[in-house]
Amino acid sequence: MEPIICCSKQCRNKASTVPVFEGISDVSGAINEFNRGVSTTNLFQELETTSTQEGSRNQINSKRKGLKFSSSIESNKSPGPDGFPPVFYNFFWNITNHAVVSAVQAFIKFKMLPAALNHTFITLIPKIQQACKFEHFRPISLCNVIYKIITKILAKRLKPLLDNFIAPNQTAFIQGSNIQENSIILHEIMHYLSKKKKAFDRLEWGLLTLILRCLGFCDLFVDWISLCITSCSYSILINGASFGFFKPTPGIRQGDPLSPFLFIIYGELLSRILNRAENSSPTISHLLYADDLTIFCRANTMDAQTISDCLDLFNDWSSQKMNKDKSFIHFSVNTYPFLKSDILATLGLKECNHKLKHLGLPFCKPKNRKQAFNDIIDKTKSKIAGWKSRCLSQASRVVLIKSVAQALPIYQMSTFLLPKTICYKPDSLFLHFWWGENENNNILPLKSWSTICLPKSVGGLGFRKMEEFNKAITFKLARQILCKEDKLWIKIFQAKYIRHLNLLDLQKPPSNASWIWQDIVHCIPTIAAGACYSLSNNSHVWIWEEPWIPSLPGFIPKPKSDITLIPGNFNFVKDLLVQDSNIWNLDTLNGLFDPQTVLEITKTLIAAENEPNQFFWVLTNSGVFSSKSAYNSIICNRSPSVAPTIWKQLWSAKIHDRHKIFWWKVLNNILPTRCRLNQLFNIPDTTCPLCHNEQEDLDHIFLRCPFYERIWFCSKWCFRLSSISHLSFTNWISLLLDCRSTIFPLDDSREELIIFCVTAMASIWQHRNSIIHDQSTLSFPALLNSIHKKSFDHWNAQLSKKLYDKMASQSGSCIKPPLGWLKASSDLSFKDGSAVGAFIVRNSNGSIVQAKSFSNICIDVDSAEALALLEAVQSLDHLALDRVIFECDNLNVISKLLHSDLSLNWSSKNLIREIKKFWFKWPKWRFKFISSNFNWATHNLSKWARLHNSFAYFDLSSLPISVFCDGGYPLVDRL
Repeated sequence: MEPIICCSKQCRNKASTVPVFEGISDVSGAINEFNRGVSTTNLFQELETTSTQEGSRNQINSKRKGLKFSSSIESNKSPGPDGFPPVFYNFFWNITNHAVVSAVQAFIKFKMLPAALNHTFITLIPKIQQACKFEHFRPISLCNVIYKIITKILAKRLKPLLDNFIAPNQTAFIQGSNIQENSIILHEIMHYLSKKKKAFDRLEWGLLTLILRCLGFCDLFVDWISLCITSCSYSILINGASFGFFKPTPGIRQGDPLSPFLFIIYGELLSRILNRAENSSPTISHLLYADDLTIFCRANTMDAQTISDCLDLFNDWSSQKMNKDKSFIHFSVNTYPFLKSDILATLGLKECNHKLKHLGLPFCKPKNRKQAFNDIIDKTKSKIAGWKSRCLSQASRVVLIKSVAQALPIYQMSTFLLPKTICYKPDSLFLHFWWGENENNNILPLKSWSTICLPKSVGGLGFRKMEEFNKAITFKLARQILCKEDKLWIKIFQAKYIRHLNLLDLQKPPSNASWIWQDIVHCIPTIAAGACYSLSNNSHVWIWEEPWIPSLPGFIPKPKSDITLIPGNFNFVKDLLVQDSNIWNLDTLNGLFDPQTVLEITKTLIAAENEPNQFFWVLTNSGVFSSKSAYNSIICNRSPSVAPTIWKQLWSAKIHDRHKIFWWKVLNNILPTRCRLNQLFNIPDTTCPLCHNEQEDLDHIFLRCPFYERIWFCSKWCFRLSSISHLSFTNWISLLLDCRSTIFPLDDSREELIIFCVTAMASIWQHRNSIIHDQSTLSFPALLNSIHKKSFDHWNAQLSKKLYDKMASQSGSCIKPPLGWLKASSDLSFKDGSAVGAFIVRNSNGSIVQAKSFSNICIDVDSAEALALLEAVQSLDHLALDRVIFECDNLNVISKLLHSDLSLNWSSKNLIREIKKFWFKWPKWRFKFISSNFNWATHNLSKWARLHNSFAYFDLSSLPISVFCDGGYPLVDRL
């Protein structure tokens, strides 16, 4: 089936009606002619110089850094003219590293870029069906991987600088921005979009280098950019074959990692031209996203002429031409008809209709909200219709629905709350596709879609209900406003709707508000359930009105029941601290709150430095909002409060996904046995089709049917099911999956037993169905041999994987620190919010020279691990030792410490910042992750300290030797 589908896709992309040219020269000439029509070079005037940060070089000095850039390119990307895809370079890096590093260093040091390295294939992707003209194809460049590594280096240097000189009304490819921002602004100001034509093909090289110099980039960096874009050559891929060789006129390549950033720098020129002509026009004069330009002005001929002059000037400088066939004008409803005619004549454009969209979203409010999003249903139907032709298992359908079908409407859902009918229809399509329709489009859903859409951990399959998922991803907009992110659209919303109000206090949107604002206000109650302030020692957070205690339900404390009047000097959280410190004043807390509230407050950490009040998201460890956590908070009302452990055990079992789905259906009693069907349809015959003795339910089929009972006895375990007749079949599976159960073996043979059991059950059910529906019979020996072969193959594959995983998981053992260095290992014992931590310091001989334990109250394991590491850091800082290696077996803490671009856990971020302060003081210090297998001496010490309630620096001679026996290292008395 797969080759047929691939061939079908190739046929759709095949260019069969493009005019035929004889010989390569004709093809090259035709392509060049079309290219010249798109890229016309004109002279440009000199730009006014501005200043900004200067780009600097980013060299590859090691093979490891070269591998990092190579690995950042997606492995499955198409290869360039050299024929080697990224996965080839990554997999054979030990062979390819010399060629890659040498080529990159030659470019960086000597500005050498061989022509073959910068040769590019252009593949033509049809934009429409039955494409017959060159403009009906989208040209995509296929660059060589080594060239992409070079431009990745340049792009990495360029990306952080964009915020310094790119206007906020241009959001494409800017870090932290997304495609919806301009659409959101456009919905608020109700104006329209006009488009330019083939922007990537029309960039004037000379003007681009001049713009880069005017923006302050050094000559070396500009020369690198110029070398990359001017030394390229092209061949065209038509129907899989390469034709021609030609040099392009000015332009940049779609597919080049540099192109997006160069394009928005180029677009900044037009932005500044429009800003210069803005005068007293609206504050937002234009919006840019890649090649989508929206200009706003007053409805008069003078402003229209000014816009025309700006576009003409930009055209003279850059050679970019506006495509008037794709450009339109949108007028407000109170514009006079004669004025519309004059403006249309001045600009030479047509008036738009209200069905047009901006970046895939409706730019204005249509009369029928449902009609505006009907294309979501059409796309979903089309996608599922293509899958129905395949013979897919239900496990495969799960993957397709989750990964593909349910991702189709995410773009629209992340901006708008869609109508309920638009959400319900895809759910219905997913339901029918997963259960499997017959020729009459009928299904037999033995479990409701709402319960199937629960998380796997509580008995569902992890599908998402579209309406609830729509709410979850729309929450992101409300969260961005709540955190007051520095975005243009947020400033507009704050000025228009919020002003001096608190977002969390808003109850109902104005009746004349836009769609987006109405949707945001509807999200506020759920956002309030997870938003909490982070605190510093000067926090102006209201004690009684604002959320600030993350571990307390509701986040806002209440005073003691016997307090009738709260003293006036306790308004802000900072009033609850010891003066000029970040320590809670326990006397004040005990006087205002009950003991449980005091306990939760003392768990809350205070930042030492004076930071502005910021919200964080309590429902994630990082404190950063995620749609997944928001979705889980929405569905918690229909999820069981305590989920059976069987579900976690099922999904973590090492069996095929289709077998997991089969057992999931068994445990939910949704296999269509005759007894189950009788509950729904009152069928006349419910007896077993094989033995005709008992009613056919799950227990009978898999445990008591005489025909199938022999299968269990003929296994290597020789089961006599009569000995466990008191157990139901679901209980039997639960005991089998429960690693704590002693009924079944606890070694590797238990995994083999699980594989045999699920294979046997699936084969039994398949055999039963073939008897009923196909009237076919399979002898018992044949059925038994089939089961043994399938389970044997599965178990052998599992053994091979276990062997591979064991080899891959081998890590370094406990290594002594270098001569003159110390090594400090930290760990903790965490139980019910109480953390007992410890650290051990060793010298270069491996001898333990210091050990300490401590006790504290923490919210979670990450904060406790960070606290243990901080204790070790403070101790070594007190001794003024500058050559120390700190080890921690918590990967989250070490990752956040080593990688500043990762978001910090809200519970431990203040501790991580404190550690970084000491690291800045002692720059030679090192921090590394260590496996818990090699950190058990520290772990033993923390457990020993908890058991004996001993928290201090230890006299090492007083501790039992067994605590430190993790490597046979001797003990010494003191540091």
